Amino acid sequence: MSTKLPGKQSGAAWLKETLNRMETLPFNKDNWSDGAKKTDRKAVDHLFEVLAQILPDNAPAPAIVPTWLGGAQAEWHRNGVNLEISVNPDKPVEYYFSNGAGEWEGYACDALAKLKEYARSIV
Repeated sequence: MSTKLPGKQSGAAWLKETLNRMETLPFNKDNWSDGAKKTDRKAVDHLFEVLAQILPDNAPAPAIVPTWLGGAQAEWHRNGVNLEISVNPDKPVEYYFSNGAGEWEGYACDALAKLKEYARSIV
């Protein structure tokens, strides 16, 4: 990953595992799934930057999956809470959140305050 780590995140519990998971994405595989685009490293770096800004140090590592549009998605499904954050090339950050009551909220946004709030709910 080419992303620089913020100082406070260098000891974060989620950090190493997340970086390892990001390296396994299909960077060099066009059409890895029914016409999906190969993963764009800039989108993955942007996702990592978002995670570094919003996750508390004690957050669990997310599952990291490629998106069909060539980006990456971080997701957590634990304790009845679901949080998914997607970054695709040339698109705003998107998130989907459910607090376990069966209702989902999803938005495209560049403001991270709401994501920080939701990230605290997965710890």
